[in-house]
Amino acid sequence: MANATNVAVFPWAQLDSAIKDAGNRTLDKGGYGTVFQASLNGLDVMIRVLTDDSQQSHDGFWKEVTVLDGLHHHNLLPLMACCPTKLALVYPLMEGGSLADRLKPTNRQPLLWQVWSWPMAVMTALQPLFPHMSSRVP
Repeated sequence: MANATNVAVFPWAQLDSAIKDAGNRTLDKGGYGTVFQASLNGLDVMIRVLTDDSQQSHDGFWKEVTVLDGLHHHNLLPLMACCPTKLALVYPLMEGGSLADRLKPTNRQPLLWQVWSWPMAVMTALQPLFPHMSSRVP
């Protein structure tokens, strides 16, 4: 499958060099692969490299790239580049730590969404049972 996206394609040698120049700093490692921190063309980035035993084909990789290239939202990190030879994806580095770090309250006070999430989930789940009623659920 050809690259039909707006995503830049980098050779593996350039991404590998960026990873090594950053000291092989691993941000995360999981079943799908390893995420490294690096600097690419002067930008701090994270590079996700799929494991060698990954079952994803090159067609599957390009489908993923195409979908990710089409996702644009202010709460999502945009896909910047990819490397089809090593099935690697490049994203801008999220400053301030991981998403889990950002969601932890610093003063041990629960966040507003944590307080309201359970009642909202219950109300959402019960709404199909009472379609004739207003937004109030018994």
